[in-house]
Amino acid sequence: MLLTIHDANLKKVAFIDNEKQNTLHYFDDVWTRNLETGSSTFEFTVLKKTTDNYLNEKAFVSFKYKGKSYVFNVMTVEENEQTIRCYCENLNLELINEYANPYKATNAMSFVEYCNAMGLLSFTYLSVGINEISDQKRTLEWDGQDTKLARLLSLAKKFDAEIDFDTQLNADSTIKSFKVNIYHENDDTHQGVGRIRNDIQLTYGKNLKSITRKIDKTNVVNAIRPTGTKDGNTVVISGLGAWEEKNADGIVEFYQKGEMLYAPISMQMYPSTFTSETIQDQWTRKDITVDSDDPAVIRSAGIRELKKNAYPAITYDVDGFVDLDIGDTVKIHDDGFSPVLLVQARVADQKISFTNPDGNKTTFANFKALENRLSDDIQERLNELIEQAKPYTLDLVTNNGTVFKNGFGN
Repeated sequence: MLLTIHDANLKKVAFIDNEKQNTLHYFDDVWTRNLETGSSTFEFTVLKKTTDNYLNEKAFVSFKYKGKSYVFNVMTVEENEQTIRCYCENLNLELINEYANPYKATNAMSFVEYCNAMGLLSFTYLSVGINEISDQKRTLEWDGQDTKLARLLSLAKKFDAEIDFDTQLNADSTIKSFKVNIYHENDDTHQGVGRIRNDIQLTYGKNLKSITRKIDKTNVVNAIRPTGTKDGNTVVISGLGAWEEKNADGIVEFYQKGEMLYAPISMQMYPSTFTSETIQDQWTRKDITVDSDDPAVIRSAGIRELKKNAYPAITYDVDGFVDLDIGDTVKIHDDGFSPVLLVQARVADQKISFTNPDGNKTTFANFKALENRLSDDIQERLNELIEQAKPYTLDLVTNNGTVFKNGFGN
């Protein structure tokens, strides 16, 4: 992988190319991409040469991966007599170090309107690219100061969104565009960042070393009272209309009653006490405070919290690396479990080394258990065979003749 060193004005000043003898060589490199922050870091070490003066805290480093440009700001430089090690981030100092002040909206506003009102895009050269939530508005508030990056991430979370950053370069390596893309968060109908990769399946023993599954019911709750605050008064959700959600079998799985949100199936599976004979109230309750005075936003946050905690947390540690992009969704198959483990998961974090690929690591999240069933085409063919087998033929084998009750038949 060719690395390009840029000066403070993004002018190309040197190259780091391990395939050529007369250039700087790098090693001990790690490129880390993260779904939660939408950003990435790059660390590497070089042996010192006469051109090392280009590699300093004022420099930028870039490379191309799968046809896409990645530009990094050199944040720290560690140097001794033989080596220089750099730690770089793919964002600029305005986003990382500049602070946004407390802010309270007086009316519902869109994501971009909040960005403009709080100056999150000002002086960053950042603009909004893809925006899947452009039609949504919220009434939001922030009490303290945050860096522009932290405020941007907080804003995305309050809009139930995910973000990533995209940098495009001109031919002369100057910045063509620096965009933040905003996606509806991943759920049953939205992908969020990344793509659904039906072309790839991870299989134990092939492209997957092992899976460790951990089930933890430590934090299970099945009744939540979400509240907010307006002018010092508590805001509850009892004034909203009725709400319930059924599972695939048509059974109510979540519902609202008064100021509370309930998960009845969870309560039956994980009662608060030993049995209903010990005490009738089997709900495990949790009260949460939401940073909003809008009952709809408060209820939405309460529903998310209830769904997150209604059932035991199931975590998977997947040992293996697949060359996917952040947010990509794949299916994972492991016949080392009984019944066979078939789950869907997203790439949440990825570490790539260009010089030591054996250390590459993909971390998955958003695991979802899938029903073990035949594929649609196999099931369809099976149904055809069943139909073709009708009418059925019955052969009786006896040692004393055959007599039907009505005296007829073969």
